[in-house]
Amino acid sequence: MIGKAVSLSEAIARTDRGPLPKIKEMMKSLKVEQVSDEISRALDQMNQEIVRNSGSLAKLKAARLEKRLEKKENTPQHRREKHIVHGLISLFSGVGLMIFLYYLSSALILKLPEQIVSQAPFEIEPVVRIIWLIGLIPTLTGVGRILAGLTIRPQSTPSVEFSTQSTETNELPPRYEPASVTERTTNILNRGQ
Repeated sequence: MIGKAVSLSEAIARTDRGPLPKIKEMMKSLKVEQVSDEISRALDQMNQEIVRNSGSLAKLKAARLEKRLEKKENTPQHRREKHIVHGLISLFSGVGLMIFLYYLSSALILKLPEQIVSQAPFEIEPVVRIIWLIGLIPTLTGVGRILAGLTIRPQSTPSVEFSTQSTETNELPPRYEPASVTERTTNILNRGQ
């Protein structure tokens, strides 16, 4: 079979009929210089288009970069909200799935003929009764995400720092202990006046 294909291809190559002579003729008439000139003109046109559009491309790239930076800016408040939202969605989806499977399993028990139940290699009734527990997977996932969201603390506001000395008197604030007992007594007496 392979020998016949090779001999057939050699016979086609020797004949002057068919597509091969036409391809040979086209290749002879094609000049390399003409092709290279056309290619260089096309490349020049592409470069001119790139230069013209580079301003708009730069603006697009800057806008895309800005969007990426906004997305990457995950503040604690944003992460907290995201966890809680996804957790609630998962929680309610899981509860819905559990309810659906509960009623479906009840309907399957009522609708199965005796013959099918007796031919099964395992008992169908206990499996069908607990199949609704599959809904616990997304439900507990939702609870976990909600708890994770609640454990993320929102950004705290910057606290006001107090100066080391009180502005009304020349005493140190209460967090600093005086060097001796007499200084403390003097400070207490000065406050009383």
